[in-house]
Amino acid sequence: MPVSLYRCFKCNKELNSSEVRYIGTSEKTNMVCSSCLEKLKLTKKGVTPEHEDFMQDRVSIKQEKTVPKTQYMCQNCNYIFYIRKDSNQQLLCPYCGKDRLVIKQHTV
Repeated sequence: MPVSLYRCFKCNKELNSSEVRYIGTSEKTNMVCSSCLEKLKLTKKGVTPEHEDFMQDRVSIKQEKTVPKTQYMCQNCNYIFYIRKDSNQQLLCPYCGKDRLVIKQHTV
């Protein structure tokens, strides 16, 4: 049985039907290979595929934004929630509004 070959619209590489990915809208659909699809996804997110450490940069930015939090438990309704340590939020249960809170755990 002959195998149908398709062409990637970006790199013109011949593809089997199992290697084809479709992108576009319902009015216009293009066939693309998986490597070109990844490049398109990265450029649409604002990350260039030539930048080899883009995943490491994303992880380090995420780690910098972490702020220590304290876990509280409401003695009235047993609701457990977190409040950032640098927050000036009033210590009230967000579920029932009572101020009978117990510190359950300090997190970093």
